[in-house]
Amino acid sequence: MRTAPFTKSRYFKVAVVVGLLGVPLLLMPIEVYQDKSYVCANTGSRKSNLEWRWGKTFNHSSTKSPIEQFMRRQHPEQWSNRWVKVRRDVKNVFGMKLGHRHGRAPANYSMRLLLEHEKGARFFAIQPPERLRTIYMTFSTGSDEEVKVLVEQLYEEWFDLRERDP
Repeated sequence: MRTAPFTKSRYFKVAVVVGLLGVPLLLMPIEVYQDKSYVCANTGSRKSNLEWRWGKTFNHSSTKSPIEQFMRRQHPEQWSNRWVKVRRDVKNVFGMKLGHRHGRAPANYSMRLLLEHEKGARFFAIQPPERLRTIYMTFSTGSDEEVKVLVEQLYEEWFDLRERDP
């Protein structure tokens, strides 16, 4: 039995299509970049970036907390950041997540809602300068327990303010 010449070309086309579909499957488990997020344990500021496998870093984004803005303006000699990595997602060529790791968040991490809320900025704006400096000093030198108590106290004050001024 003789096969027609187009049959061979059809097999070739099928082999090419299967081969091309197989290449992405081979590339999927290869780590290409890491999406990292950090929180400053001293000020509550946040930053993130993409770190590619060959060492380049792109997409820097950061959010300065009101505490950091105050310390930079009023006490630049005392201000410093202490960045703590809180999240790292490993991704492949197609941006699919291959894995993730989470670091131990600093004690002031739970304050992110207060820092990111639009009324949170107003809450910090009405605080006296000495209070902001005390908050910074507690975050930077206090124990985890002291920081947690302070964050809880700040939330209570913020909720009281929101109830009075909706």
